[in-house]
Amino acid sequence: MQLRFSYEKIDALCAAPLSQKYNCPILLNIKENLLSSTKKEIQRLEAKNAVIIGGTGAISENVEKELKAIGLSCTRISGEDRFDTSVKIAEKLDFNGEVCVATGLNFPDAISISSIATQKGMPVLLTMTYKCPQSVKDYIKNKNITAAYIVGSDDVVSDGVAGNFPHVKRLQGNDRYDTNMAVISNFAKELKLSTVYVATGSNYPDALAASALAAKTHSPVFLVNDTAVDKTKEYLLQNQILPNVVAIGQTDVVSDGVVKELLQNTGNTNGNLQLNKPGIDENYTVIF
Repeated sequence: MQLRFSYEKIDALCAAPLSQKYNCPILLNIKENLLSSTKKEIQRLEAKNAVIIGGTGAISENVEKELKAIGLSCTRISGEDRFDTSVKIAEKLDFNGEVCVATGLNFPDAISISSIATQKGMPVLLTMTYKCPQSVKDYIKNKNITAAYIVGSDDVVSDGVAGNFPHVKRLQGNDRYDTNMAVISNFAKELKLSTVYVATGSNYPDALAASALAAKTHSPVFLVNDTAVDKTKEYLLQNQILPNVVAIGQTDVVSDGVVKELLQNTGNTNGNLQLNKPGIDENYTVIF
């Protein structure tokens, strides 16, 4: 299992598929020092290895020293910028022909594809709106890409950028919540809907943490705001889905009212999840 440390939100979202490969959790941390809560979780997990995502501008050398001081072997994955870092992460994955492409200038679209990318082991490649980074072009140049999922509208990833990829399918909506539903609907046949995860769409950490957890059960992660998004409710109702709803985060980010709306009187609610150490080899890893 891997621990991932990151202060840069986009770096963190690109790293999510690594959690599937290494069968490990993702832990978030601040830049300057190792949080006491993070340290306690590492010790509870009895982790042996840490993968740090991003340069010292995201996670400082001081944090790395603190990790080593408690017995972890550390590896850092970073590039010249967030776009290059997304490529460096992609190079660590086992390429299966499919890639995701999202803007590197904001987090909502990358959030929506992150859980699916984690389940399928697909890299999340970051781009600018009107220019595809050279590092991304170099990565895909000799790849036999069978599907390239462009997340978001032409306003965030232009058709010109999309044109650099073969076999393009654009997944988009009117806003981040519509885009989230477009992603889930596209991959619905590959998902198990007996359990669904719900996280706020207003920020990235909870949805990121949920993506690694949801991947273990092939579950979707629905993004919500102060109220349950109508399209999410419609989707569950139209497909006659009465799921076990797992809300990620405190009630100030996903309220009990939102959960009740989604439950539709099923009464199957879980909360306050704690990630337990899986039964894997002794070289337990964590990603930061």
